[in-house]
Amino acid sequence: MINIIVELSKYALIILFSVYTYECFAVFRNISERKQEKKFKQQARILYAIHFTAYLVIFAVTEDAYTFMLSEGFKTFG
Repeated sequence: MINIIVELSKYALIILFSVYTYECFAVFRNISERKQEKKFKQQARILYAIHFTAYLVIFAVTEDAYTFMLSEGFKTFG
């Protein structure tokens, strides 16, 4: 089961990084300031999804509760 999570997360992370990269370049188009702010917020959500996916994989492989608590601490105080 852990192998399936790890393999699926690889593809999920590739997709998330691709979307994030596109959003980073798309924000520099000639768009309104309001749309730029929406893009920045979308980038932040994608980054949180990347972090959550990566920490989920680390937690699944190590089965260490401290790792999961550490990831939640980064989200809370970061």
